[in-house]
Amino acid sequence: MKLAWLGLALAVGCSKSPPPQTPTKTESPGEERKPEELLKFQAPAAWGSQTPSNRLRKAQYSVPDKEKRQEDAEFTYSYFGPSGGGTLEENIDRWAAQLTGASRENASIEKATGVYPVTFVDLSGALGEKTGWRMSVAAVETPKGAHYFKLLGPEATVLGWASEFRALVLGAK
Repeated sequence: MKLAWLGLALAVGCSKSPPPQTPTKTESPGEERKPEELLKFQAPAAWGSQTPSNRLRKAQYSVPDKEKRQEDAEFTYSYFGPSGGGTLEENIDRWAAQLTGASRENASIEKATGVYPVTFVDLSGALGEKTGWRMSVAAVETPKGAHYFKLLGPEATVLGWASEFRALVLGAK
């Protein structure tokens, strides 16, 4: 019996212990930009934070109609890096193409200065079968490239949040 216990003790004592585990790096899908490259902003409390629907969006919110008569709008924040996103003119054409009846020629374009220089672009038109839609976009020019804020939805919903959208963009840093 002593021999059996001795054999068991030797077997346990001589067995190789598993190699130490090396921590692995966790990758987050869609997180191509370092957090310090992204702008910080304060969204209104009434906006509902959502998981961005694609990897190009860094933030996404559902924006309710203040009067509760129209459907929600959608707010998105995108950043493509120092050389991404194309020129402002290319982007205005791309945004206008998203709304039937909108074009760069009938867009309202305004330059402003907040923390960084900003170009506000407002477009109106139809989104598919939905008429009376509006898109307010702001291109924020930083030393690390342009950042884009977009509010898209029924005109009454978008216009109802116009001052908050403007304040958010001008204060983004």
